[in-house]
Amino acid sequence: MNLKKLLSGISLFAGIALCAAPPMIPGLNWEKRSDWVSVKTPKTWHGLVAGGDGKNDDTAAIQMTIAAAKARGGTVYLPPGRYRITDTLLTGTLQESSATRPSGFSIIGHGRDTVIVWDGPEDRPMLRMLGLTWSRIVGVTFEGGSRASAAIDMGGPGFQGHNLFRHCAFLNCRFAGIDTGRRKMNTACTEQRIDNCLFENCGRGVSLGDFNDYDCVIEGCEFRKCGYGIWTFKGNFYCRDTHFENSRISDVLYESEHTSTLRRCTSTGSKQFLIARTPHCATVLQDCHVSGWTGEAAISQNILPMLMFDCTFTGRGRNSTVIRFRRTDTENLVSCNNLANSGYYKLISSNNLITDARLQKSDGRVKVYEIPAGKAEELSSGLTPETSFLKTEAVTAAWTDKPRTVAMPGKIFDVRRDFGAKGGEHDDTEAFKRAIAAAKAHGNGAMVYIPTGHYTVRRTLVLDGDNWIFGGSGLETRLSWYGAKDGTLLHVKAPKRVLLENFEILRMGGRKDGIDILQTGRAGHPTLAVYDTVRAFGFLTPQPLVRGIHFRELGPEDRALSLGTYGNLRFVDSQSAEILINNHYEGVLRVEGKSAERTGITAVQFTLLEICDPCIWVRDNNSLVVTDFYNEQSKSIYRFEGNGSPLRGRISLGSIKIEGTGTPSRKDIPKSFDGYSGEITFGTPQFYHNGLNKQSRFLNINGGKTDVLVLGGCFFTHSLHWTPAEGFRVRFLAAGGGPGKNYPAAEFLKTHADTPDDAAITQASNFLDDMRRAGKLDLELNYPGVK
Repeated sequence: MNLKKLLSGISLFAGIALCAAPPMIPGLNWEKRSDWVSVKTPKTWHGLVAGGDGKNDDTAAIQMTIAAAKARGGTVYLPPGRYRITDTLLTGTLQESSATRPSGFSIIGHGRDTVIVWDGPEDRPMLRMLGLTWSRIVGVTFEGGSRASAAIDMGGPGFQGHNLFRHCAFLNCRFAGIDTGRRKMNTACTEQRIDNCLFENCGRGVSLGDFNDYDCVIEGCEFRKCGYGIWTFKGNFYCRDTHFENSRISDVLYESEHTSTLRRCTSTGSKQFLIARTPHCATVLQDCHVSGWTGEAAISQNILPMLMFDCTFTGRGRNSTVIRFRRTDTENLVSCNNLANSGYYKLISSNNLITDARLQKSDGRVKVYEIPAGKAEELSSGLTPETSFLKTEAVTAAWTDKPRTVAMPGKIFDVRRDFGAKGGEHDDTEAFKRAIAAAKAHGNGAMVYIPTGHYTVRRTLVLDGDNWIFGGSGLETRLSWYGAKDGTLLHVKAPKRVLLENFEILRMGGRKDGIDILQTGRAGHPTLAVYDTVRAFGFLTPQPLVRGIHFRELGPEDRALSLGTYGNLRFVDSQSAEILINNHYEGVLRVEGKSAERTGITAVQFTLLEICDPCIWVRDNNSLVVTDFYNEQSKSIYRFEGNGSPLRGRISLGSIKIEGTGTPSRKDIPKSFDGYSGEITFGTPQFYHNGLNKQSRFLNINGGKTDVLVLGGCFFTHSLHWTPAEGFRVRFLAAGGGPGKNYPAAEFLKTHADTPDDAAITQASNFLDDMRRAGKLDLELNYPGVK
């Protein structure tokens, strides 16, 4: 054989093999920070050093480092290496009080280059998290060796919440990669964020095992060869931009107390895509693409109602089943722009077949509502069942638009080490200003780093320029404002790729006026600011007009992206900008402004709002899109005001949990609808009790022309009350109830039938278009170039 041809063939074969290699989490080239505690640095008080060679037992060294770091909200640093452990690592003790459990604690590794290898007994976890809050595990590969029960066990005592898992791999764990519930001890495990993580060959990738395992956000992840990718019992989750492959039982099992959603998820070769079997709440599938399932159906559904749009199901024969409904009473399916096997669409309810889905066509058990496609083609994502979202490489930058890459800081400018910041009551304004000037001048992802501690600022810090980072070690990095009463601590001014991350702003000295963070633009100059785990005033505090993060007068060339923010968010005359909040927690969302320029979008992908008054406040007939919304324990949930604006707005609130807000006799509930003109759609809402109130209220006054649509509502335990008024219309499509026929809202549903007129169908189509617009912006900002 010709040697040249042989070598060419070998080269081609190697290239094909390389292309076929499954994606892995990125390698992260960190520069060690001044307050990180390395497992490879000798500690004089115990003298243990981890070898990271995969041979020596590093358990004791890592455990001692955790103890050293967590006491001060610090960071355990794992340099590249293979760390062999033979016993479970603990972040605390069972006897530890809630006051001494760590907050803001982090474990940081180099992604695929930092591997913890289990060499202990079978069916024990590798790391047990006990009472952690506001903590991070970033860049660690957990290799369970088909012996460890779980990589991370979160079933300890006490509340655990608001933890972040990012750029981690969970491999070969017998029970689960992340397990929240097997050893539950009167605890809650809520608001976890799982971002850009890989789960492979685990019994369950993510296991949410009990009540109060709520509001888990899973985004940009990949699940391969697991029994279940996501398994939830009584908890709930929001899964976005995630790929599943070859799940042995099902990509997702969903038996939740509250609505879970799957948006822009893809799947190939799994037995099933979804098993949903709870009568308490809705299922939402948006832009999901499934191919080659091997079970009897792609979806096994025992739940009501269901919203499914822009989904495709391919790779099976014409007689294969997409959805098998298993309930014996009536179910509702709201469908739009779904395709199976080149247009052949088959649904089975028990032994009843629907082959031609029309509005309100029923076989006695399934009622199908087919909504017009609207702008589905124009807003199409172009995703396929093979699309992977996992980011596999790292580049030096504050933010990157390169496909499948993550941004890493460049040169570190430490405000303490390099610029003399002292912390405490000392005024560190000048040290911060000099650090900011140095990072801006350097660019290329340079970072102003603020070590763990409390810092006083008396004059506004201006964050402008291009391609640099302002960030701390976590939420134990705290900035306090002691300047003018109505002053601004951080002014993000016409930023061009500026990232703010991992710090908290405190309100000190009784100052209620002013602004924690203000973002403004500059006409004619494209801008982008990114916020990642930034906490401002408003967290669990019902003071909607006090401080917080403000976005003011942003125009059509301005963008803002939040990966995770906490506290009050206020958007003023910024309806022409593109603003995307991936995740928001505990603070009012307030949208306002008289400007008639409203060509952009303000979209929130997930928000948790508790103890707010109100939670969502839209004024001046402005618009807002929220795709997933969880609420409880709030005096008022929403307030929509017109304030005499001649414009009409549109508010689209998706998969919203609405807890009871009172009875008709209660007098202290503020007005929900106050002259607002426009469309307000509640998509798949769950009307839920709080133990006291059995009724939600739409309290309105005359003056607005408001069209309210309840689409796919689930009246679990209580009903809905409103006061009739001229110009105030409430319509229902696909409303359902709780378990059985004797649920408390049964009588309400009997007297409030569907209103499937043209206006309701058009409004439902507009709502789906808003969900699509938010999804398109999500892909553009968070997953550029992914198809």
